[in-house]
Amino acid sequence: MIINENSQDFYRQATILLIDDRVENLKPISDCLRNTGYEVRIAKSGIQGLKLLEQLTPELIVLDVIMPEMDGFETCRHLKTWEKTKDIPVILS
Repeated sequence: MIINENSQDFYRQATILLIDDRVENLKPISDCLRNTGYEVRIAKSGIQGLKLLEQLTPELIVLDVIMPEMDGFETCRHLKTWEKTKDIPVILS
């Protein structure tokens, strides 16, 4: 998508979804991203992240690999097979 200053999306804040079960990981990353001007949304599990994505379409997803219930690899497989989220970049950490 090409965005120029006349586009209605030009001034929209980019949204990043962080999915991690550990608060000690989420806090410094979310603080840094917010201080840089991003809108940050947080999910504390893969399942919670997938549910949040029913209402949200972020520009980037940062996903922890090691989580209970559904690990980051399984969550990523769901993201890449879902039409809504298949083209969203994912960073596994």
